[in-house]
Amino acid sequence: MARVGVTNMESYIRGVTIYPSGHPIRRGRLTRKWLAEGFVKQDHRRNAHRVTIDNFDELVDRSIIQPIDASSSNSVEVKRYQIPGMMLGFILHKSMCENFVTLLYDQDPLPGSNIRWLSLHHKRAVRSKMNPKDLLLVRSLTVFGKAHTSVLDFPKYELMRVLDLEECDEHLKVKHLKKICSNLLLLRYLSLGSSLKVLVLPKEIKKLQFLETLDLRRSNIEILPTQV
Repeated sequence: MARVGVTNMESYIRGVTIYPSGHPIRRGRLTRKWLAEGFVKQDHRRNAHRVTIDNFDELVDRSIIQPIDASSSNSVEVKRYQIPGMMLGFILHKSMCENFVTLLYDQDPLPGSNIRWLSLHHKRAVRSKMNPKDLLLVRSLTVFGKAHTSVLDFPKYELMRVLDLEECDEHLKVKHLKKICSNLLLLRYLSLGSSLKVLVLPKEIKKLQFLETLDLRRSNIEILPTQV
C-alpha cells in the first residue's frame, strides 16, 4: 500500500470527526466525500478513488478507525466502522481548535464566520444563533437528526461541495431540492435520505455540472429525469 505524507493524512484523520460518537461509518460514503472535498492530491500513477480507499485502510491500520464487527477476519466483508471514543475526542478537539470542522449541538452558538466544514448532531439549533453570514463559506454540511430552517436555507451555500442529508430528520420538500440544484452549482457530492418527501427527482438536477456522487439509496425517489 502506498503511504501518504503526514500533512495530507491529517486532513483525512480530521475528516472523520464529522460523525457523532459511536456512529457507524460506511467506508464508501466517507471516501466519496473525501474525493468531493478535494482531499486527494493529484497523482497520475493512481486512480483517485483507489487513493481514498488506501488512505481509509491506513486509518484502520493505525486503529484510528476500527471495524464494528471485530470478529470478521476478512476486511472486505466489514461494512461498518467507528472511531474509538477517546480517539474521537482528541482529534475533534484539535480539529475544532484549528477551525477545521465545526460541530453544532442544541443551544450552541456558531463560533464565527470562518466555517468550512459543518456537522449538526441530532438536535435543533436555535434560530437566533444561526446568523446567515456565519454560513457563507461552508464547503461541507452533514446533518444527523434535526436541523433548523435557517440551516436549510440552501441558496446561501454558494461555495458548498458536499451536502449530506442522508440522516437529516427534517421533512424536506421539492422546493428544497430545487434550491439545492439551482444555487449549489459547485456541489460534487449530494446524499438524500427518507426525510425528502419527493418521488421524482426534478430536472433542475442537470444544473449541477460538477456533481460526482448522487446517493439516493435511502431516499424515496423513484423516478429520475433523462438528464441523469
